Amino acid sequence: MFSRGDANLLNWLHDDGGLHVVDFEFSGHSDVSVDAADHVEHISAHHIPDHVWLVLTDKLGVDHHNRARFAAARRTIALRWLAVLWKQRHHRTDEFLRQLNRVRVLTG
Repeated sequence: MFSRGDANLLNWLHDDGGLHVVDFEFSGHSDVSVDAADHVEHISAHHIPDHVWLVLTDKLGVDHHNRARFAAARRTIALRWLAVLWKQRHHRTDEFLRQLNRVRVLTG
């Protein structure tokens, strides 16, 4: 499937006419379950509760055939964000600790 390749919610513009996506710098072929996991686990989406995302997963293409792959991709992407924040843990302590907890929840 075609993907933008960048799940940052800052690249989604909403107005009265609908929803628009910008920034196709990383666009290309992707796996549906990995793309959906990237949206759910992107650091810009942390303010959206899991129960909201989980209601939307079917609209993102997650079904009983790829749910295990989706869960694995979520763990992997959460770990990636933890690694990114590790480098800045002394300056972004709250974000780092929130991400560390996120990884613990997903891997626990």
